[in-house]
Amino acid sequence: MSAYDHVMVAVDLSAEAKQVADKAARLVRSGGRLSLVHVLQPLDSIYLGESYGATAAQFQKIQDEMMIQAKETLKELAVEYGCAEEHQYLLVGNPAKEIHKLADSHNADVVVIGSHGRHGLGLLLGSTANAVLHGAGCDVLAVRIKE
Repeated sequence: MSAYDHVMVAVDLSAEAKQVADKAARLVRSGGRLSLVHVLQPLDSIYLGESYGATAAQFQKIQDEMMIQAKETLKELAVEYGCAEEHQYLLVGNPAKEIHKLADSHNADVVVIGSHGRHGLGLLLGSTANAVLHGAGCDVLAVRIKE
């Protein structure tokens, strides 16, 4: 497998994220860099709905708490892989679109993403991994998550 100058690894911050980051770290060429990215999907009344009586302020509070937790978890993962703070990205939006934009704007050579393979594309790739694959301007490596 080739070594890359800039490896961007998209992590979901689950217990399995290390499997993906381990594979990505082995792809970084000596002198290259590893970037970590996590994308939170925005809370929306479509998902939590008015049926639960949630207000905009409550949605924002929940989103803020999720951001704080995700930032802490991302930092912990980054320490394990020697990933500098300026190469850690926590974004909010559609995961595939945000990963594409970040990879393009930071000239990533490859995006590494985990796949549970439970659904989508004939059970080969998860929906996020599939969406990242179909639209990336660089190589994409889907790492099969072992459960």
